[in-house]
Amino acid sequence: MAGSAPRRIVIVLEYGHAANCANSTKSVAIAGQIIAESKPASFAKCVTRLRDRLRRPPTIPTTSSLKASCPAPDSELDHRMSRKNRVPLADRVAKAAGTVLADRHFVSTIDVLIGIGWLDSGAVESWRRGQIDCLEEVVRTNLPRISEAMRLFRSWAVARGLLASQTSYVGRTPRRQTLRFSRSGNAAIEASYRTHWVSPELSEKKRERLAEKASHAPELVVVLPLNAEWTCHRCGGTGDLLMMETPGPACLRCVGLDDLAYLPAGDSLLTRRAKAKSTRHAIVVRFSRTRRRYERQGLLVEPQALADARLARPSAS
Repeated sequence: MAGSAPRRIVIVLEYGHAANCANSTKSVAIAGQIIAESKPASFAKCVTRLRDRLRRPPTIPTTSSLKASCPAPDSELDHRMSRKNRVPLADRVAKAAGTVLADRHFVSTIDVLIGIGWLDSGAVESWRRGQIDCLEEVVRTNLPRISEAMRLFRSWAVARGLLASQTSYVGRTPRRQTLRFSRSGNAAIEASYRTHWVSPELSEKKRERLAEKASHAPELVVVLPLNAEWTCHRCGGTGDLLMMETPGPACLRCVGLDDLAYLPAGDSLLTRRAKAKSTRHAIVVRFSRTRRRYERQGLLVEPQALADARLARPSAS
């Protein structure tokens, strides 16, 4: 039989399909199961097995049998593994809050959202500059999950005896508007966001200084642009300095800072005195392409404050 022509056999699959196998000397594996090994020495046995299979009615697969026989996709397996190995939200909140508390002796909801990876610090800065209407717009999860994290954070803080301290959040814009956290604007939710939890180990005087510093309005930031061909979104003008707003860059005249004088960085003593004497000031920054960050270039202060600070220099020496 080894010298004869290869015999053609029809193998009926378990699911009623058929396949032709022309080579009787190679193993036939169909649907993950070896049906027959058609070697010449065992060909009669193979024919008998195939005859028995042909007499059976075809089996119609069920959904459950197909799911059991087919391996799950990689994405589904990864999803199952990620759910199994996922750290509970309570543990993530506790770890993020504990790290910040140990470093600064107080912790806020914003710190926790950043710590668990739901909020980006760059988005927070854009929100402080008034470029985002409310903070929840840039939190990378849904509102029920945010509420759950805030509830877990509050429970964690209360269980450790931390002291609640209400903090003011003011925009880093000339208008100094009160910043909004929630989409709904609910007073209770806003108050929860504004609450800082302070370590009871600090003295009362230190807690007061900490609360005053946290509630202090952030300094205004003015940009020295790399591209000189920019246009103010309000008046269509331009200038050497600009302030970023939600619609785009704005010139100093439109934001009400065009009366301030520019003091370049370099003389730290003069900068401190001019800043202390000026009722309004703004930091001037410029983006560094090499370091990929904004770097301080100087200060905008009131002209009279700058003149007084320069006059005070000889007497202090």
